[in-house]
Amino acid sequence: MSQLDLIALAKPLPFRTDITGDSSSKRGLLVVTDAFGIETRVQYGADLLADRLEATVLIPDLFLGEAAKMEWFPPNTPEKQELVSGWEHRFENDSNIYPRLMDCLAEAKKKLPSVRSWGIYGLCFGGGKAVEASEEGSPFKVSGQCHPGLDHGSQKNITIPHILLASKDEDPEIVQDYREYLSGPGKIGIVETYSKMHHGWMGANNSFSTSDELQGYFEGYRQLGDFFAKNM
Repeated sequence: MSQLDLIALAKPLPFRTDITGDSSSKRGLLVVTDAFGIETRVQYGADLLADRLEATVLIPDLFLGEAAKMEWFPPNTPEKQELVSGWEHRFENDSNIYPRLMDCLAEAKKKLPSVRSWGIYGLCFGGGKAVEASEEGSPFKVSGQCHPGLDHGSQKNITIPHILLASKDEDPEIVQDYREYLSGPGKIGIVETYSKMHHGWMGANNSFSTSDELQGYFEGYRQLGDFFAKNM
């Protein structure tokens, strides 16, 4: 991943922000990572979207360098369970995550004045933040979430075009609720379930060890890019 003008962009912020793409682009994207933070497969997905959309893509470290560790999973020992539980207790209810995201956007708007249209997508943990950012008065034109932790009724807050890419592991009832809502009058949305893909396949939890995993990863980012291109 290119870290284009990284120091100039991130210096006023108290946290790391990776950036890729064209700094003169008219399109900008914010990525809200899964629990594992700024990780290679998340960065590569951002690169794919930067190329597809000719966009500037930012990945803020909303966990301030304290993302969850892959070696904690599966949490099959008391020690791992304690680590996972401690991380979840600290960050899943952290009221500073969303303001931190908005701080990043505000600074990006100052440093990237050519960007006229902003979008946002979240992976797993980040999906909920992308939904929160899609409410009435959203600064974004389009949003998306990939293999998210879905909450009942959360779709009712979405007011902008939205795409949900679910794995076989998400709650099918909630996925269907999203499908019905986003296909309703005046709504623009896509809801797709990748029935061969496991939770986390578009982020850090894809090992790229099978052809299905590779195909699902690239197809997911292709579909995400197509939707964003159409609605930004």
